Amino acid sequence: MMRGMDADRRDFFRFLAASTVLAPTIRGWAQELVASHQSSSFITSAKDALQVMDFEEAARHALPAAHWGYMASGSDDDATLKANVEAFRHVGLKPKRLVDVSRPNLSAEVFGEQWETPIFICPVGGQRAFHTDGELGTARAAKSRHHTMILSNVSTYSIEDVAKTLGTPPWQQLYMPLKWNETEKLVKRVEDAGCPVLVWTVDLLAGRNTPTMTRFGRQDTRNCVACHTGSAGADRGASAAATQVNPIFRPMYDGLEGRYNPPDATWAPSIG
Repeated sequence: MMRGMDADRRDFFRFLAASTVLAPTIRGWAQELVASHQSSSFITSAKDALQVMDFEEAARHALPAAHWGYMASGSDDDATLKANVEAFRHVGLKPKRLVDVSRPNLSAEVFGEQWETPIFICPVGGQRAFHTDGELGTARAAKSRHHTMILSNVSTYSIEDVAKTLGTPPWQQLYMPLKWNETEKLVKRVEDAGCPVLVWTVDLLAGRNTPTMTRFGRQDTRNCVACHTGSAGADRGASAAATQVNPIFRPMYDGLEGRYNPPDATWAPSIG
């Protein structure tokens, strides 16, 4: 792994702090900077995490710039992303005391089906950008804790493989292909795999701006043509969506043209 900018910065501050040429006030300032950079620690193992957000800083340091940008980005100026995080800060839990919690029951009924827990994993595309096990690793984690999983349509593993690992068919996200006959083929495949729920995602029908992802993509100096079409390494002028999240092989679109999200999609029973 290449030496990070933070490490170089710390070494430079240490050099200033140890200098006998600089004024004492400058050396003191440098010592404070060294201390502040040393205190910004992050976990190096999953077992060290105490809460979910402990993984954020670790991921920021471990991932290539473009991959981090894809994971951390929201639409436009990230306003919705920030609002969602802030909204959760206002969700309070009112515990009841002196009740029997020796056998807690976390089950919940969803669409007439009983879940062991009310937790489900949202669809996240291109998971092999973050770990070689990709969606299969996520499926194993969901299975181990009896959670429901929604598989992204831009999964790097097929629904058949994920269902086998999960032990049951997941819910399936749908990014609708441009052609109606291909939509029918894709839905039929999902149905044949036994998926109980199809999650039609419509946030990309009109396109979206992802400046955060684009900025981080421009910082990534790797040649990414082996994994992405129109990658940053091949075309610096390509859009963020093309450069970061379009793997060459997307199993859910195998045998289809591969383009999706028709701008003329409506609630009408068929697409023209």
